[in-house]
Amino acid sequence: MSGAIAVSEVFYAAFRSLARGQRERVLGRLLRDRDIQEDLFDLALIDRARRVKGRAMDARVFFKRLASKASH
Repeated sequence: MSGAIAVSEVFYAAFRSLARGQRERVLGRLLRDRDIQEDLFDLALIDRARRVKGRAMDARVFFKRLASKASH
């Protein structure tokens, strides 16, 4: 296991061990961070692209199609 993966596992375990109110406060701070918002949005788009049925699609093509749908 790489160092980065180990750190992320420790962070996740610590986060899960927090009481619900504490987790909500941490999530609130994370969601107010512009960089983290962008990271989460990117991850959601990547997840959505993976779920597209049919032929494999280049990420550039997927995002172009997504943008054209959003503008309508």
